[in-house]
Amino acid sequence: MTYQQIGEYRVSRVGLGTVQFGMEYGISNTTGQVPFPEVIEIFTTAREQGLNFVDTAPVYGESEQTIGKALSEIGARDEFVVCTKLDLQPSIENADDREIVSAVRTRVAHSLKSLRLERLPLFLLHRVEHLTARNGIIWDCLLQEKAAGRIANLGVSVDGSTPDHALSCIKNPDVAAVQIPLNVLDYRWREAGVLAAAEMAGTAVITRSSYLKGLLAMDVDNIPGFLSDAIPHVSFISDVAREIGISVGELVLRYVFSVPGVATTIIGVDTANQFRENLAIFRKGPLPNEILARLEGRITDVPDLVLVPALWNQHQKMETYERDTV
Repeated sequence: MTYQQIGEYRVSRVGLGTVQFGMEYGISNTTGQVPFPEVIEIFTTAREQGLNFVDTAPVYGESEQTIGKALSEIGARDEFVVCTKLDLQPSIENADDREIVSAVRTRVAHSLKSLRLERLPLFLLHRVEHLTARNGIIWDCLLQEKAAGRIANLGVSVDGSTPDHALSCIKNPDVAAVQIPLNVLDYRWREAGVLAAAEMAGTAVITRSSYLKGLLAMDVDNIPGFLSDAIPHVSFISDVAREIGISVGELVLRYVFSVPGVATTIIGVDTANQFRENLAIFRKGPLPNEILARLEGRITDVPDLVLVPALWNQHQKMETYERDTV
């Protein structure tokens, strides 16, 4: 395993995504929520293999509680760098300042209790607009929580709508890390200079969505109609993988592991066996330069509807409605 720094913490290049520890997740998920005994097995394997970065959030169902319980049971709370996020109700924007501060402090306290930690190694805004909303009251409150020792490092989880949000966050000296979606279809971040700007500012980059919520691993025949623009790209990725004799999953992951300037890449897992397979893929190293050039030269102009899962729900509902009303 290789490591990079986020603040005072040395974090593994591969991070563990835990949405599936608390809920069913992913367009291609067929196994449901990960059972607790398997969570223990995953953390035990991670410990043995040197993986120490864990990503979660309160909105991931029971994920925080599951992580806290699992790490306590195996006696490894101090061995993992846990990243969680600030999830506030949309109605908070209409609250007064005192209610906002109370909500933020309550969320921090809840995460500390759920994860069974005395300090949160990395705490991210889950909505980029909260960095400046209401004259920065939310961010100022988090800075106070950090000063009080309840948070070690602060950052922002940026949605996939535009790289400009990430560039704006990187300019803030109190932002230790930005989390962005990055995968073989999505070159917007590198083209916009996000990785270069982060390196210059000393801001750690955490990537997620390596499989684009499972879309990149799907058989093209199973891709929903509203994502039909993804089919030629997914087919091309499949063709390249077949030609060089590896699986699509390996190609997709090794591509992300080949991108320079990334502190850690979060990989979600459905089973302990899948987790071990992903770690084995990481150990194979980056893709050859000629394969990277081929991928980056062919995959261009992918529409936002494919790249931004937040747009999927409304189109998926529309497709279901049209099908059910025929």
